[in-house]
Amino acid sequence: MRESDGEERVPGGGARRDAQRLPPRRRDVWAGQVSTRTVNAAVKLGALTTRAQSLLLLEEVHLSHYCDSSYDGVMGLGFRRRARDDDGELSLLSSMRVANFSMCFGRFDADPGRLILGSGIPGMRYDDVPVVGQRHWAVQLTGAGFGSSSVCSAPPYCAAIVDSGTSLLAGPKALVYSMIDGLQQQLQEDCSNVDQLPDLKFTVGPPEASVTLSLSPEFYVLRTTDATPSDDAAGKRSEKCSLMFMDLDMQDHNYGPVWILGAPFMRAYSTRFSRGVAPDATADSLQNRRLGFSRIAEEANPCAGCPHAAGARAADQQADAERVLPPVSMQHTRMAMWAQAAVGHGQPADIL
Repeated sequence: MRESDGEERVPGGGARRDAQRLPPRRRDVWAGQVSTRTVNAAVKLGALTTRAQSLLLLEEVHLSHYCDSSYDGVMGLGFRRRARDDDGELSLLSSMRVANFSMCFGRFDADPGRLILGSGIPGMRYDDVPVVGQRHWAVQLTGAGFGSSSVCSAPPYCAAIVDSGTSLLAGPKALVYSMIDGLQQQLQEDCSNVDQLPDLKFTVGPPEASVTLSLSPEFYVLRTTDATPSDDAAGKRSEKCSLMFMDLDMQDHNYGPVWILGAPFMRAYSTRFSRGVAPDATADSLQNRRLGFSRIAEEANPCAGCPHAAGARAADQQADAERVLPPVSMQHTRMAMWAQAAVGHGQPADIL
């Protein structure tokens, strides 16, 4: 969200979906107006502090579904030194002198996750690829598909933004349909053959130094359960399965069609975001930015919460172990606000 002269209009609508080919799902559509002003406040994240962080304070909110949200604001973790293009205020990471951070989702709904500022997730090995563009955490995408078939595998290739605020896997409509048409016919709605589906593979990074990342069906297939039990003797609730894709109409001038690797991808891979600058740097170093990816192991989930600080009381540890965290449901799908503002034009633009 950018500062304006008191008001800002946020385009709504999200990505268009063909109801005959991609199953309809609930999507939060952020549309309306907000009034903001710039303020400075102290911010503390663990041991990191800043005394006067520049913030945009929402004074009036007329966004649809805002009151249904489970959060009160957005913490920006962009790679640029400045918070905004039109003033000299520092971004949060610059203020706190954080050169890199890592994010690790839980593998399944209601699993806790981790955000670590300053390093990768301990014990995980990351494969790094360069970031492309000037605005988003994005990488070149030189292949996407199932089995031997692939889209984006020839120049100009594609680009993929890694975004924790998007609940699905999003891509250009024509490419998504050509990739999943056969798979859509194979997937049984009752989920009886999910384990037999092929892995989804994304090849990221420059063609000469690319990395292939695979998602098993558990990550790209959405399972939902009927609210009422079925009529069978056991009274079991019926389960339904659908693919977790949405179409996205964005194309960048320099890097071609744009995809978004959202929460399903980040449940399979921990991502390390490296800004390419020293902690005390006074200028951006955009050419050295990297994204690192590390597969999350099935047997021991490293994302399951943060370690306790030294000297924590046993009673505190027991209380944390018993705490019930609120679930994050993939059924309440959404797309990041910046992506909603960019979709629908169909013409190449400076997206990245």
